[in-house]
Amino acid sequence: MAISIDELIGLDGFSQPAFLPDGSALLCIGPGDGLMQAWVQPLGSGAARRISFVENERVMSARLSPDGAQAILSVDAGGDEHAQLWLVPIAGGEAKQLTNAPKVIHTFGTWTPNGKAIYYAANSRDRARFDLHRMDLASGKVETLLKEGQTLSTGGIQPNGTLLPVIEDLSHVNTGISLLDLRSGERKPIKLAERTARAMAFRWNKDGSALYFAADGERDFLGIGRYLVAGGKVEWLYTPEADVEAVALAPDGRIAAVINRDGFNRLEFLSSDGKPMPLALEPGGVITEIAWSPDGRVLAYAFSTPTAGSRIRLLDVVSGTVRGVMADEPAGRLADALVEPVLVKFPSFDGVPLSGFFYRPRGAPPTRGWPVAMMVHGGPEWQMKAFLRYDVQNLVEAGYAVFTPNVRGSTGYGRRYVGLDDRERRMDSVRDLEVCGHWLRRQPGLDPRRMAILGESYGGFMVLSALSEQPDLWQAGVDVFGVVNFETLLRDTGPWRRDHRAAEYGDPLKDPDLMRWLSPISRAGRIKVPLFVTHGDRDPRVPKNESDQIVAFLKSRGGVVEYQELKYEGHGYLRADNRRAAYDGIRRFLDRHLAKNE
Repeated sequence: MAISIDELIGLDGFSQPAFLPDGSALLCIGPGDGLMQAWVQPLGSGAARRISFVENERVMSARLSPDGAQAILSVDAGGDEHAQLWLVPIAGGEAKQLTNAPKVIHTFGTWTPNGKAIYYAANSRDRARFDLHRMDLASGKVETLLKEGQTLSTGGIQPNGTLLPVIEDLSHVNTGISLLDLRSGERKPIKLAERTARAMAFRWNKDGSALYFAADGERDFLGIGRYLVAGGKVEWLYTPEADVEAVALAPDGRIAAVINRDGFNRLEFLSSDGKPMPLALEPGGVITEIAWSPDGRVLAYAFSTPTAGSRIRLLDVVSGTVRGVMADEPAGRLADALVEPVLVKFPSFDGVPLSGFFYRPRGAPPTRGWPVAMMVHGGPEWQMKAFLRYDVQNLVEAGYAVFTPNVRGSTGYGRRYVGLDDRERRMDSVRDLEVCGHWLRRQPGLDPRRMAILGESYGGFMVLSALSEQPDLWQAGVDVFGVVNFETLLRDTGPWRRDHRAAEYGDPLKDPDLMRWLSPISRAGRIKVPLFVTHGDRDPRVPKNESDQIVAFLKSRGGVVEYQELKYEGHGYLRADNRRAAYDGIRRFLDRHLAKNE
């Protein structure tokens, strides 16, 4: 039962739900003409209506004005992440471009309470630093409020328009938080821990007396805290032994929280003081965004499973009933062909727990067993979860068993786990891949002579490192816009990312020997299996020069390497033709080279 790549791409769904102030409709992001666009979906009768028409580009986000009459769209060009801001009427009409500086990133923050101005961050003065600005929408006048931040943004403004959260993403475990008083210009830091702390999902309560957030503080996992404006005190309301990944406040102060357990999300509800309420939901997949209706009766959430793309669900918190809007579940032959994975866990070489999702093709294995593809996530501060991966399902449908591991350094298992691969310990995570490979070799129905390893971005670094450190374990590799040389990566990546990534990988000026030792290019002479490399020409995070280096090196030594260069594409393939080319190219490459070992 062959599934075409176009059928898989057709599973693209909708996300980022936000209720209009009267509760009559949702603003959300979903597919249109092959790229993500902004849509309004009535919740009574009527079809979804597209409101974004920026030609041949994606909408990264859409944020409603306080009165629901307009939205700010963030739109980049060719996946370069240099977002420009557009103002678009919700009822329909001509959009207005607010910023037009293609070499500058504009990060939307929030509207003023009266909807007459917006706050945003931009790196126009210094590409490595972000300044905080206020734009009057009627005149277009821009006022600069702060000149500093490494990776600076802002959360929602206090309801009375006085205090503005300023958020600095200093490293993967260090978020700087302060409140800017817009009347006096004073800036007061919010201290969550004696050490560094991760923090996210900032939300004001209705009267502006408290700012809620998810953070780890002195703990291993992200919990829910609040900062009381009067007195400047931080209180911890909910501290589960798992990460809180999203927070939303109802008008009456009730809290909806998304909890991550082993790559599955649970939706929990709490009082404004953090006391658990009886309603909870475990939908069997991943919830990415949540939003309350204006009356506090309905919670909208974006939801994906391993066999269905993101779609929006509405939970009536009074009756407990759930209904869908917009995208439906896959049906018919497509539903019959997609495969649910099994969550597996086992220890690594030193006892550190590893886990992942294991996909087996439908039906009985061939006589010699299925070929195997292990797909490593990027980041490294990321996690393989129970959501739809088009590349995984494409390979499973072609008869490959696929394993998507979460090794040390992955998120979702606590702050300590995230740090287990830092700096000199980075190669321990590569040893985790070896443990995963030997685990796969012991599974029934698999062919250990036909094992490939694949990864994108930082996962590409993991692939190249595994091929050099474990040359007899793998029979082929796929490097998708991967890191090859940490020195050139930190030299060539977007300047706004350089300090942030150096905090994770090491500083090339202070740690040149470490950088060279960790870089796969320094050990690439050990690679002896065929390699497929694919990269977009506009990648702002891992520049294409990384792939150019490994391809040139392997070719100079007579290695088998195929190079796919995709035009007008950034870090993560967005356009249907490029996604089709990448998925098809990887599948054909593996078919060619793993078939030799049958």
